[in-house]
Amino acid sequence: MFLFFYFLFTDDWQFERGSNSYFLGDPILLEVSAIISNHMSLRVYVDHCVATATQDAEATLRYDFIENFGCLTDAYLTNSNSRFLPRTEEHKLRFQLEAFRFYQEPSNQVYITCYVKAVPVVLAVNSQYRACSLIESRYYAND
Repeated sequence: MFLFFYFLFTDDWQFERGSNSYFLGDPILLEVSAIISNHMSLRVYVDHCVATATQDAEATLRYDFIENFGCLTDAYLTNSNSRFLPRTEEHKLRFQLEAFRFYQEPSNQVYITCYVKAVPVVLAVNSQYRACSLIESRYYAND
């Protein structure tokens, strides 16, 4: 069994961010990590992430920004600098997303829900296990 943790980080990736408030366009730095109880070497992936204006991840007003088993689509859709970052450890995955809001909603709150998995490190990166970012109009796996 393993547990997943999500953290927001400061701009230098040194500390957990104390606030969850952002200005439009600010980079949101996220890290997903797995705490492993059996000490098997695992690599973490984010299959899918959705942003909603409410806590309901299935809400009609939604923005799916990681899709297709781990491709960060925000840069493609918005021409932003959103991307996965190089791994520092196998059981951690970092990515950056530009802050946005739902203009259809009077509230400025955005809820992010991600579906995460951890697989043995020995499994090769493939269409089911990847972290890919848009670089110069093409998707590249970061692993």
